[in-house]
Amino acid sequence: MRRHEESSSPEIEHPVRAKIIEFARKEAQNKTRWAHLARKPGAALDCGGLVVCAHRHAGCEVEDEALYQRRAWPQRMREVLERNLYELPSLEEAKPGSVLWFWIHRSNRPQHLGLLTERGTMIHAWSDYGQVCENHLGPYWLTRLHSVWDYGDDDLRSGRHSDRWPGRGSDRFPSGSPR
Repeated sequence: MRRHEESSSPEIEHPVRAKIIEFARKEAQNKTRWAHLARKPGAALDCGGLVVCAHRHAGCEVEDEALYQRRAWPQRMREVLERNLYELPSLEEAKPGSVLWFWIHRSNRPQHLGLLTERGTMIHAWSDYGQVCENHLGPYWLTRLHSVWDYGDDDLRSGRHSDRWPGRGSDRFPSGSPR
């Protein structure tokens, strides 16, 4: 697996999305170590911790799951994703800062999260590397992509990203949302 090398990239126009990626990229550049359940930027994060901390850094209110097993628990992960984000119909609908949900060992048990970047890479805290890293979305990751999740630009523009809005699941899209 190739690690992403520094290169020029297009600017991220949306300020909240830019802050999400800026935070995640800083954690990757600092080689923040991976630790299960960790939520300590600059010290240790797991894949969920990176997503939660990046969104909170950008001003988004995100409900976190405090305790979970290292083993895949897809039903509970889906519930948490649905309370916070919209499920997008495909990767083509995703934007920088969208959350990518992957399976690692078994296709019916997704368990890993990453953040899509403007470079077509993803930033994630991965136990196999032992740290936060930025990787190309090559065949290994694309074949394991389970689903894609996002706030939606309407929520980010309106400021709704900082309000509590229950029931954000994929069957509850407000008008003007990504679907």
